[in-house]
Amino acid sequence: MPAVLFLHGLGSDSSCFQAAHEQAFLHGQTLLCPHLPAHGLTPPLARTHNLSAVAKHIYTERACHIVAHSMGAAIGLLMTHRITPLSFISVEGNLLAQDGERLSQRTARTNKDDFVRHNIHRMIARARDSSDPSTRAWGRTMAQTDAAAFHEYAVSTTRWSNSGRLFDLYLELACPKTYIYGESSAVPAVLAQLSQHDLDQHRIKGSGHFPMLEQPQTFWQCVAAFYQRNELFDKTTL
Repeated sequence: MPAVLFLHGLGSDSSCFQAAHEQAFLHGQTLLCPHLPAHGLTPPLARTHNLSAVAKHIYTERACHIVAHSMGAAIGLLMTHRITPLSFISVEGNLLAQDGERLSQRTARTNKDDFVRHNIHRMIARARDSSDPSTRAWGRTMAQTDAAAFHEYAVSTTRWSNSGRLFDLYLELACPKTYIYGESSAVPAVLAQLSQHDLDQHRIKGSGHFPMLEQPQTFWQCVAAFYQRNELFDKTTL
């Protein structure tokens, strides 16, 4: 049975998709929720953390369903060169340059040594002091992320997002796909491009960049509806 692969974003870890194991419609499915290299308990790669290298590092089966958040969606798209995605759910995944303006581009513009010594600690402190629970959770997982790798991921994510190639790869996906985004964190330029190409998209009301944490019931209902609508799993599990 093909697996469902969950890919988290920059500075996060697999705990953001932990609730997948509690979803009735996923019972009986093989769920893969890895920490990306240099995140959580996973050690850094021996070489620089560019997205292409990371995409080659994880998961080797030929076919799977992909659910990916933010930078994780960029990695998932790059994985499609060597695996066959049976479906693709992008949760505010990086597609265009405008996606990275809040984090990856700002990080990439910073000197790497300065970021490792100073900037990441300030980012963690701000996140932990946030009034938003999902941002505080991100602060906790960011503190477990290798700082140098974080910067390398940001540089690579910026380059790929600016190239426009990620959006092309998303367009080229022949499998069922959808783009899920939070009401308060949507990037208008990205939504406009998705609409221009008549691509499926779903807004999660009352949510920001982490809809699976901020509005989990609505988020998982949206995922279940996508699988049911496209008849991707045995109907008895939905």
